[in-house]
Amino acid sequence: MLVSLTNNLTQIHELYLESLSIEKARQCQRYELLNGNGGQKPHTPIPLKADCDEIHEIGSLLLATLGYPLFEPLTDQPPTQTEQVFVCNRASVKAKGIYTNEGMVVLKGSTAPYVTKRKTDKRMVEIRDNLLSKGVISLSGDNIVFERDYLFKTPSGASGFLLLGSSNGWVDWKTEHGITLHEYEGRTLTLAEG
Repeated sequence: MLVSLTNNLTQIHELYLESLSIEKARQCQRYELLNGNGGQKPHTPIPLKADCDEIHEIGSLLLATLGYPLFEPLTDQPPTQTEQVFVCNRASVKAKGIYTNEGMVVLKGSTAPYVTKRKTDKRMVEIRDNLLSKGVISLSGDNIVFERDYLFKTPSGASGFLLLGSSNGWVDWKTEHGITLHEYEGRTLTLAEG
């Protein structure tokens, strides 16, 4: 909810802000949107549009500060040089991910077997079926394919999902040079402290 201390928001402000919020939330794909429409985007004069864009930007920043990054993408697209891409290439898994302060983001295009030969964790199968129903992943032959970036709360949760079983994500996620996530984060902390 956005409010104005001076009560100067009009219906056009409200309709434009609603439409903009829905559009930004869809682009970020952090959450599933339950509303069936994209909001009404009325003809908005350029000065009013600029005001609304600024109001939305401030609201977005305040929400993120409070722990609700509704309108922030999971990663920079394409990943910047400051974002280290990790790979998980174990047991026919071909996945890329970026470790953030929110968890491990498995990147669009990553693949993993739909069924594994090892013991399968029922909870991971339930999560997989849920993501299939939401369109986050799709089936392609004997594999699942990520249709968009998806955030797992932990590196082990991400690699466990890909392997459909227990996994130590701090070891299974590696840079292209074979440095584990654990080693990489340890080096980063050492450099920051020194």
